Amino acid sequence: MSLWIRVSLLVVGMGVLLIPAIGIAALSARDLDTQSLERRVADDPHAAIREGTIWQQQGLTSGDKSQQLRALRLLVMATAQLEESIQLAKLAQQGLALARELREPQAESEFLAAKAVALSSEGKYLDAQVEFDEAISVAGKAELTRAVTGVMVSKAFVYGLLGRDTDSLDLLFKAHQRYVEMGDDESARSTMSAIGNAYTHDRASREDLLKALSYHQQSIKPDAEKNRRHDLGTVYFNMGVVYQRLKDLPKAKLFIQKSITLSRSLNDQIGMAFGKYRLGVLAGESGKWDEALTYLDNAMPELTKAGDATMIFNVHRARAKAFAYLDRRRESLDALAKSDAIRKGIESPWIEATYLNAAGEVYARLGDYEKAYRSQVLLLDAERRSVTEAREKDAAEVQTRFEVKQKEAENALLRARERESDARSVALVLALVLLLFVLGGLGLYLFRQGQQNRRFSNLAMRDDLTALPNRRSILEFARVQLRASRVGDMRMCLALIDIDHFKSINDECGHAVGDAVLAAFAELCSQQLRSNDKLGRYGGEEFLLIMPGSDLAQIPQVFTRLRDSIQLMQVPGLPPGKSTTFSMGAVEVTGPADDLDKLIKRADDALYRAKQGGRDRFELGR
Repeated sequence: MSLWIRVSLLVVGMGVLLIPAIGIAALSARDLDTQSLERRVADDPHAAIREGTIWQQQGLTSGDKSQQLRALRLLVMATAQLEESIQLAKLAQQGLALARELREPQAESEFLAAKAVALSSEGKYLDAQVEFDEAISVAGKAELTRAVTGVMVSKAFVYGLLGRDTDSLDLLFKAHQRYVEMGDDESARSTMSAIGNAYTHDRASREDLLKALSYHQQSIKPDAEKNRRHDLGTVYFNMGVVYQRLKDLPKAKLFIQKSITLSRSLNDQIGMAFGKYRLGVLAGESGKWDEALTYLDNAMPELTKAGDATMIFNVHRARAKAFAYLDRRRESLDALAKSDAIRKGIESPWIEATYLNAAGEVYARLGDYEKAYRSQVLLLDAERRSVTEAREKDAAEVQTRFEVKQKEAENALLRARERESDARSVALVLALVLLLFVLGGLGLYLFRQGQQNRRFSNLAMRDDLTALPNRRSILEFARVQLRASRVGDMRMCLALIDIDHFKSINDECGHAVGDAVLAAFAELCSQQLRSNDKLGRYGGEEFLLIMPGSDLAQIPQVFTRLRDSIQLMQVPGLPPGKSTTFSMGAVEVTGPADDLDKLIKRADDALYRAKQGGRDRFELGR
C-alpha cells in the first residue's frame, strides 16, 4: 500500500489533481489555472496548504464561491501529496458539494478521485474503484481527456493493491500512451514511476525489479532538486524499496535516507514516517531487531494520525515479527492480533496473503508449529485466489506465444531434417563416385542443382540488401499470424515504418550510403524486437512489423526502443550532423472483419498522419 499510494499521488495526484502542462500554446485558461496550482504543490505541499487556507478564508469573507472552490482544489492537491487521508476525505466531500453546486466538472472529477484515494487508504479498495469510475465518467462527459487519463493512473494503483498486476500495468501503459499522444511529456515521465511500482510486486523477478529501477530513474525531472523536492523524495523512497527487494540493503538504506532528508526539509511528517517504517524493515532484514522496533515505534503515531489503515497494518505486522525474534512472546502475539484486526477490514486477497505469511513466520519463531502450519495452508489458498484472475487473463496471451514458439520449433526441426538430408545426399554421391565415375558425376550434378534451387528459394523469400524477409515473405507471415489471432481470439499489432527524408540521403550522400543506412537500420531495429515479432522490408525505405500477442498500449514503448537505438546508428559516409529518424503507423486487429489489406491500409493512413504531423513520431490507426 505504501509503495502504491506514494506513487499514485506523485504521478497525478488523484488522477486529475496534478496534471502537468504540455506547453503554453496548447493550454486552455482552465489548464493554465490548474498548472499554477500544481506548481505550488510539487515542491512544498505545506506552503500550498497555508496559501490555500488564506484563499478559503478570503472567499468565505467575500462570499466568492469560485475562490472557495479554487482554494479547496489547492488544499486537496496538497493534502493528497502529504497523504493525510482523514483530512483528505473531509476536504473532498466539502469540495464535491461546491463543485456540483457551481457545475464545475473538472473540480468534481478531482474531488471524486480524492475521495477514492481516501477510501483506498482505509483499505476500502472496491468502494474506491466505484468512485474512480464515477470520476472518469464525469470527466469523460465533459471531454476532459487529461482528467480521464489521470484518474486511470490513480485507479491503477488500487488494482496493484488488489494483486491485479496485469490490469494495473495495462491501465498505466494506456495512460502513458495517451500522454505521449497529447505531447504531455511531463505526465508521461511521471507515469513511468507508477509503471516502475507496478513492476515491484511480491512475485517480481530480478528482471522486473531492474525494469522498475529504470522506470523510476527515467521519471526524475531535471529540475527536481530545485522545485520538485516532494516528488523527488517519493521517487527516492520507491527506489529504496526496489533495492530492498533486490537484496542490496546498503543502497536501499541510502535512498530511504535521502527520501527522509527531503521530507524533513519540507516538514513532511508522513513522508518521514514512511521512511522510518522502511528503515525498520531494513534493520530487521539485517538482524538488528531492537533497532527495527525503534524505527517502527517512531513511525506509528504519524501513520495512525493520518488514518492509513494499510500502513498501520504493515507496522503492526513488522513489530510482531521483531518481537518474535527478540523472544518477546506476549508483545509479538499482541501486535499480530492488532494487524489481523485491521486486515479483516481491508478488501484485498493480497493483504490477507501478506498477513498469513507473517503469521506463519511469527508462530514458527515462537514454537507454535501447528499454528504456523495452518497459516501456511491458508496462505496457499489465499495466494491461489489472488492470482487466479490474473492467470485467466494472461492464459490467452500465453497460449498465443506458445503457439508461435511451437511453430518456430517445428520450422527449426524441418531445417535440421533438410540439413540431414543434404548430408546423406553428399555421402551417397561420394559412394557413387567410388563405384562409377559417370554415375557419380551425374549424382554430383543433381546435388549441386538441388543446392542451387534451395539457394534461389531462399533468395526469393529474403531481401538481399537488409537480410530481412522480403515483401512476399513478411506478408505471408502476417497472414499466418492473422489467422492464428482469429482462431484464438488473440491480440496482434501491425506497423508500417518509413525512414524520414530518405531521398535526401540518397541525393546528398549517394546510393551506396543510402543502402548502408537501410542495412544498418534493419539490423538495429531487429535487435530491439521480441523473438516472436518479425520485421520485413516492404519496399524501398518502408518496413512492415508484425507483433503477435501485442496491443496498441505497447506501441509507445516499441517506438521509443527503436528510436533510441536508431539515434545511436553510425554509417560511414553519413555526415555527423545528419541524424536518421523514422515515422510509424500502427494498428491492432479489432475483429474477424479485419483482413490483411484493410489492416495495412489503416497502418498506411496512420503513417501518413505521422509524416504530416512532423515525422519522427508514431500514430495509431483508427
